[in-house]
Amino acid sequence: MSKTIKFYYDFLSPYSYLASTQLPALAERVGTSIEYKPIHVLQLMEKVGNQPTTVLCEAKLNYAFADLGRWSAMYNVPIAPNPHLKSIDVTPLLLGALAADDAGLIREYTTTVFAAYWTQQAEFRDSAELLKILKDASIPEPEEIIEQSTNLTDRLEANIAEAVEDGVFGVPSFVSDHTLFFGNDRLSFLEDELSST
Repeated sequence: MSKTIKFYYDFLSPYSYLASTQLPALAERVGTSIEYKPIHVLQLMEKVGNQPTTVLCEAKLNYAFADLGRWSAMYNVPIAPNPHLKSIDVTPLLLGALAADDAGLIREYTTTVFAAYWTQQAEFRDSAELLKILKDASIPEPEEIIEQSTNLTDRLEANIAEAVEDGVFGVPSFVSDHTLFFGNDRLSFLEDELSST
């Protein structure tokens, strides 16, 4: 029986976006599946006593922007830091991912929202903007996804609780067979682990 990769992510994380562009091909190479686990990373950090040091430390933030450019070039994927970061409420986007999961569309939804967030610099002002983004990406029944998402707060909390149980302290994180790998730069370790089992 093939192992599953739990992919813990938050749309506000550019490294989660970068990892999301590589993970499907990795999973195909090692013959496993991905279980998408959207979480609110700041709430997770509060629960486990972690701090968002990249935001708090200006020198680290400056380095991160340069580092993101290097990874973007290495992966040959676009990235454009979003100037609206401080005004975006990520919670509706995460809840939408859970509704998309119920519709069997979480991978497509996640890819679409990450692209809007980190390549198209979307503002995500309201549900109407999200609806347009989903429609433009030809996501089926986007109205229903947005409508259903408002009922899934408990599911989002359950994902955060599961992440705590899995030892997760930030995103992106990948868990397979109770083994945790943290960070976009650990994907090769994850692949090695899955290839050897």
